[in-house]
Amino acid sequence: MKCRIEAGSEKILAWMCKNCPKREIRHPRPYSVKMHRVRQMIKAGYPFEKNDLTLEEWLDLGRMEYFLESKLQK
Repeated sequence: MKCRIEAGSEKILAWMCKNCPKREIRHPRPYSVKMHRVRQMIKAGYPFEKNDLTLEEWLDLGRMEYFLESKLQK
């Protein structure tokens, strides 16, 4: 309703809706999907070895774990 009042006309409202950032659908990047799957596999007990991922991937996985765990505790 707020947008309709601010727009003043249907034409402007249509443009506002089309360009509204709240409507933007954001898909996760392939790397993020991969790291989430790796995390799920580790949680399920898959036996990853230290050289199965690069150093950067292990660090990113640690950051992801820290972020997700801190979100769950709030």
